[in-house]
Amino acid sequence: MRTLIFDVESTGTTRPQVCQLAMIMCDGGNLSARNYFFAVDAMNSYAYRVHHLSLSALRRLSGGQRFGDAAHGILREFERADVYAGHGVAGDIDYLRREFSRLGLGLPDRRRFCTVRHFTGRCGGALLPGGRPKPPRLSELWAHYGLDEAEIAAFAADIFGGGAGAHDARFDAAATYLAIVQAQRAGDLTRRVL
Repeated sequence: MRTLIFDVESTGTTRPQVCQLAMIMCDGGNLSARNYFFAVDAMNSYAYRVHHLSLSALRRLSGGQRFGDAAHGILREFERADVYAGHGVAGDIDYLRREFSRLGLGLPDRRRFCTVRHFTGRCGGALLPGGRPKPPRLSELWAHYGLDEAEIAAFAADIFGGGAGAHDARFDAAATYLAIVQAQRAGDLTRRVL
């Protein structure tokens, strides 16, 4: 089984664009990873406050590459996957579908594993108004499984060559992957994800 664990950072604009995509491909025991930065047209101030990717930084980090320049290679990775996994995977898939649609391409449907959905009510006891369990933030998920920021940053640096902090897609994909590994070891996942 080939699982693609990924995270997206976006512009947060009314016509959102993907400005960073980090992917970990898990095929049995083999791992590989790719990270992309993309030049974009505009950036919402709230999105910038979350990920700190400015238009000028993205131009520099991407070398001027836009999503369309890498779309076919990215699409091949998604086509090869059996499972898409992520923290809030539906939202990230929506951003990617929009980007591919603008290029006349389609993202194939695959089985999804969302750590937000799966671990709601299983990480801590916080409740929303009305008594429903609160969905865990990614930091709550990895802390629940005994992971710390330094450990995640070291794994991200090893597999991606960087990504030392939360809201860098590399760090977030690494944290999601490591949390899934720990959850499987703890017996908290009844179905195989990786």
